[in-house]
Amino acid sequence: MNAKEIVENKYLTDLIAQLENTELTEEKDINKIPMVVSNFLNALLEDKPIANPNENWIPTDVILDKKLPRRKLQYFGSGKNIALMNYFKGGIGKSTIILIFEFNDKKVTKFWCGSVLVDLNNKDTTLKYLKENINKEWGLNTNILSY
Repeated sequence: MNAKEIVENKYLTDLIAQLENTELTEEKDINKIPMVVSNFLNALLEDKPIANPNENWIPTDVILDKKLPRRKLQYFGSGKNIALMNYFKGGIGKSTIILIFEFNDKKVTKFWCGSVLVDLNNKDTTLKYLKENINKEWGLNTNILSY
């Protein structure tokens, strides 16, 4: 898997179908997500902290406390070999980053991510938004990867 495949939504249709057919267990603590997903995220995010839903974070480009994370968990749900994560990312404007992971015991086997300007706080709203915007130009990402 590479950046071009992610930006072109190569795996997204398959991942949506898998999510639709999987009951997800929700988690509200970033430290309790499956280790294989956590390891992948840690490699992906150099400034890795993600605040839990009830914790403080930096939602804007005004940084008053450099110790606070620039991301905040919005939703995490996982099944046996698939997980969906949404988190807010601060900066000039608040955006929602959507990440979908297909994995086995050892590694992430498929991955997709997108950046949107709407709040998506559960599986159903996320899947509905993804299906409605999958083929729109600039609909699910900005043709660049941003975590």
